Amino acid sequence: MTNTWNAEIWKKEFLLASQNKDRNQLRKLRAEVFQDTVTHVGNSRYVSAGKTIQIAGEASMIHHTKFYCEQISSAHTQAEMQTIVHTINGDTLVVAKSLLDEGLHPAVLNMASRQNPGGGVYSGAGAQEENLFRRTNLFRSLFQFAPYAEEYGLDKSTDQYPLDRNWGGIYTPQACVFRGTETDGYPLLEEPYYLDFIAVPAINRPELGTDGLIVPYLVDATKNKMRTIFRIALANNNDSLVLGAMGCGAFRNPPAHVARIFHEVMDEAEFKNRFKKIVFAILDDHNTGHKHNPNGNLQPFEKEFQSYNKNEEEAQEKYFYGRI
Repeated sequence: MTNTWNAEIWKKEFLLASQNKDRNQLRKLRAEVFQDTVTHVGNSRYVSAGKTIQIAGEASMIHHTKFYCEQISSAHTQAEMQTIVHTINGDTLVVAKSLLDEGLHPAVLNMASRQNPGGGVYSGAGAQEENLFRRTNLFRSLFQFAPYAEEYGLDKSTDQYPLDRNWGGIYTPQACVFRGTETDGYPLLEEPYYLDFIAVPAINRPELGTDGLIVPYLVDATKNKMRTIFRIALANNNDSLVLGAMGCGAFRNPPAHVARIFHEVMDEAEFKNRFKKIVFAILDDHNTGHKHNPNGNLQPFEKEFQSYNKNEEEAQEKYFYGRI
């Protein structure tokens, strides 16, 4: 078995296509990565730096994947703790790996397509879910809920896409991350790692009011989606979360409002201080600088959460000293 993937060559071709604004070539190059990923996952191994690396645990991952289509019970046993919140200009998987290295048990939000697993991954789309599919075996978990499951050698589940509008979500435990970032040319990693994922879709192009904010009835729906993320994580004993600017790219949700809604849900009694860390990993890319996010997505989230940890520390101090 030989390693036919050359990250440096791919990176140069991708950079050239980016400079030429050749969208068709960019999509073609991304689609090639996914096909290469499918091949390696099908072989259950790949070669990196002359070593054969196993992609382990797939059967367990698929078997223990959970499909949610109803409101999840809010009952949980996770102890209360002081949540630290960060906003980072960083890659979702790289940030999640840093939490693993801290000894945490994070779940990663897959900002999923509601209609079909992987969104436009076959055509080389550049959104977050497609990126995750190119770099992991996550697609094997989600494809069991698609009509073409058997084409990939999977047993077709009785649960099927599309995901429920309010409560739809999928929990995937221990998917294998074995490719690096797009910026690095999707290199095959010498040391793969394993992460839990929560797939929940944002609202696609929500109706906005004259103030540029999501209209109230869709705010409620957005909150239900966020509650679903947190409940799935708590139900599966994840102590940390890697989130993102949910729906603020191609789905055209206004980032400042989404950040505020996240903040409000995080402050609900059910979720407040139930996680050790919540990190918003946000990269401003081709989906920023538009009418709904002229200042990008990172800045509005930084602004919303800049005082979060400070306020929590002050609240803890008041509580502590009030008991003396």
